[in-house]
Amino acid sequence: MTDLSTIPRIVFIHIGKTAGTSLRHILEKAFGPGSCSEPFVQTYMTEADARQYRAIPIVCGHISRTDQLEWFSDRCVITVLREPIDRALSFIHYVRALQPEAARIAADAKRLPILDLIETEEAQRNLHNTMVRQLGGHILDEPTDFPALLENAKLALKEALWVGRQDRFDRDIERLNAILNEPLDTTRMNVTPERPAYGDEDPRVINRLYELNGYDLQLWRWFEAQGPGGVATRAPRDRLAPATPPP
Repeated sequence: MTDLSTIPRIVFIHIGKTAGTSLRHILEKAFGPGSCSEPFVQTYMTEADARQYRAIPIVCGHISRTDQLEWFSDRCVITVLREPIDRALSFIHYVRALQPEAARIAADAKRLPILDLIETEEAQRNLHNTMVRQLGGHILDEPTDFPALLENAKLALKEALWVGRQDRFDRDIERLNAILNEPLDTTRMNVTPERPAYGDEDPRVINRLYELNGYDLQLWRWFEAQGPGGVATRAPRDRLAPATPPP
């Protein structure tokens, strides 16, 4: 039986289509049953939600930074980023491959041309500067000050225990392995089915995604410039939340 008291207290902010399902699986496999929460859905976290998750060592899901700061400010954060246009294209082709009864956006993806799908409310939450909005505020809030959200997102990444990149996932898992001092495998799950090559995508779709992701592109370029060591401002082991939370 897993001793949950020995597992570091972490919040995993999962940004869609960044290998987050794989990372949750890797963490649960390493630390054992009950170590990771069920994935939190893309919504506002309530006090009741936070109480439910408090006993779970690794809180996982589509949590926004605002909720993490309100309910789990004592925990370290991990997250994974992805080049914004590639992430957006992956999301589009992922929902188009789902069965229409799986979710409203899957039904929309079946009946709408891609350019129309992009403009739906649910798609916009996942395609419009999603990384900056989720890391810099709350994904469900109407964004009014993107420059401020961008700076907040940079600060979130600087304060994070670990930030990975989807395009070098295996190598970055090795860094997380060293931080957590726990052997982690690199199993991939929930991979988007085969999709068109970038050059075969509709140029109108690509142009629209660039229009929608200017701030995410700024965040990505800033993050890339930090180098493979990441953006942490202090030694990761010094910032790891204690395994046993205070009473």
